[in-house]
Amino acid sequence: MLSNKQIFAIHRWLGLIGGAFILLIAITGTLLLFASEIDAVRIAPDGQRKGYESLLQEVQRRHSGAKPLSWRLYSQEPNRAVRAEMLLDGERWWLYVNPYTGATVKSVRREEAFVRRVLELHEHLLLGFTGHVIMGLVGLSLLGSAVTGFVYYRRFVFQVFRTGVRWRKNSYIVNSDLHKLLGVSA
Repeated sequence: MLSNKQIFAIHRWLGLIGGAFILLIAITGTLLLFASEIDAVRIAPDGQRKGYESLLQEVQRRHSGAKPLSWRLYSQEPNRAVRAEMLLDGERWWLYVNPYTGATVKSVRREEAFVRRVLELHEHLLLGFTGHVIMGLVGLSLLGSAVTGFVYYRRFVFQVFRTGVRWRKNSYIVNSDLHKLLGVSA
């Protein structure tokens, strides 16, 4: 049987590990909320927008052998380039196409696009299957932190709601109360 001191030490280590990953996930998740704005390539509207078929023909003329995978037309945003995901020489490319002229404004290998890399960092730490395993272990550490926190604070776990946060005390007590209240609530 583990002592309360040992349980608290395990709780702190698991919380530290989980907290570091929560911070990473929060930062990358925030960036992903603005992915559309970050990814946008702006152009000057000029005349009438070309239709999908016309843009596809123009892209295939300029990039021989290009096979379309997906298109983001952004028809409600007149100053934004269309993003075409194309297969070129066996690789996926994001081609940003001027919807008025059909000219390719910018091209990026999909795997190298900033937004795509942030998503991969968010989901699996840029490590593929290994990253999924690590994130699974982090999830288990968070679960372990919750269990050890409940065991350590079991005698007064529901008293936390009655006590609340003692705002007029020193910062240690305020932080401790916040920690307990958030931990029990979670």
